[in-house]
Amino acid sequence: MQPEALPEVHATQPQATTPAAPKQSTPSEPTEAEKRLKEEAEKAKTQLIQEIQKFKVEDETTEEDVPEPEDPRVQKFTVQNPVKIGGNVKYTVTGVDDEGEFSEVRRYREFDALGKVLRTRWPGCYIPAIPEKKMMN
Repeated sequence: MQPEALPEVHATQPQATTPAAPKQSTPSEPTEAEKRLKEEAEKAKTQLIQEIQKFKVEDETTEEDVPEPEDPRVQKFTVQNPVKIGGNVKYTVTGVDDEGEFSEVRRYREFDALGKVLRTRWPGCYIPAIPEKKMMN
């Protein structure tokens, strides 16, 4: 027995078509969008450089022309005259605050407590040394 022949089919099947590739431009010919992008980038770069230069000029003039005023409270603060009263050494503290000039007598333990609080609240900041605990004679 012979195998039966299959009927011929003449239906057209859709062929896979590839879309036409866009026209490639050569590297020497930038597209219109590339030209605009390059112009905008150059404009932004120029504007940024001008702004940076303006800040530099402003910083130089403010630092040189305007001296920072000194705080009179810092200039007048002193600790002096250690005196042994009873078994304790006391120091005379003078200075200026918002209420005016003052002069107080303080003990070592008050300086010690103040130093601890300052170091805790502002770690890394310079805290001046406190007076000595004992008088030297």
